Amino acid sequence: MSKLGFVILHYLTDQLTVRCIESIRQTNTLSDYEVVVVDNGSENGSGELLRQQFAGQGLHFILLPKNLGFTAGCNAGYRYAKTQLDCDFIAFVNNDLCFTSDNILSVLEKDVGLYHAAVIGPKIVDLKKESADINPKKAGSYHPHKEMRKLHRKLTDMTVGIVLSFFDMDLLFFTAKNKLGQLIHPPQPHPGGDKPLSGVELHGSCLFFTPLYTGRFDGLQQVTFMYHEELLLRDAMEQAGLGMLYEPAIHTVHYGGCASAAVAKRPAKARRIRYIREKQSARQTLQYLSAAKEKR
Repeated sequence: MSKLGFVILHYLTDQLTVRCIESIRQTNTLSDYEVVVVDNGSENGSGELLRQQFAGQGLHFILLPKNLGFTAGCNAGYRYAKTQLDCDFIAFVNNDLCFTSDNILSVLEKDVGLYHAAVIGPKIVDLKKESADINPKKAGSYHPHKEMRKLHRKLTDMTVGIVLSFFDMDLLFFTAKNKLGQLIHPPQPHPGGDKPLSGVELHGSCLFFTPLYTGRFDGLQQVTFMYHEELLLRDAMEQAGLGMLYEPAIHTVHYGGCASAAVAKRPAKARRIRYIREKQSARQTLQYLSAAKEKR
């Protein structure tokens, strides 16, 4: 019998993590599952408080000594779920996401049989974006050279943002750039729908890894501290010849999706730090994709 392991990456906000845990409990009553909470070095002690709150309730906690970033934090939970709990299916779940449909494991097992999917993403209703489904991120053929051009543009944009942040003009630049981009390239219809869709890039807030993945990999490629994980995952799946699937039969609700609003409220120095991190991540991802392209 298959077992599903939920790896929840926690950082600071314990109320969101509690809500996520409870949604898993309520929607997986008929499945064999485990919950692993990874505290990514929360400075406020919320990870230890959560462990005490759920003591004796069958949950597993990993308290990392410092923030290792998204990929490394998730991988710590992945390895534990795979090697210590013998989970066949493993899910990476942001703590600001909740599950609203049941029979998740049976849907995943069906998708492995029908679509040979290695990675599966659910329907994600984002309450901060007029209840829009933000999965999948992209559909269609994967072209590494196009993604690399986008990363080059990201490097330029982040450099401009860093400079303009000293004059508190960075938000004006990005707002104007986004509006101009929408005029030149009008938004396309979202690729999601009511039927499963293969050949997609999935949103990183919830990813299900099936035995086709867990049997070959020990987590995600650890290239960046944060950002571009979805692109790196799709590239890895393309190289391995494995499929990614959007599955709308699994329903989730995302309470986040307000990153841009949060950035706008930050002081210029805090925004500048983010731009520096995004620039570093874009450079690391570009270097990785360039090296991978040469090996093909």
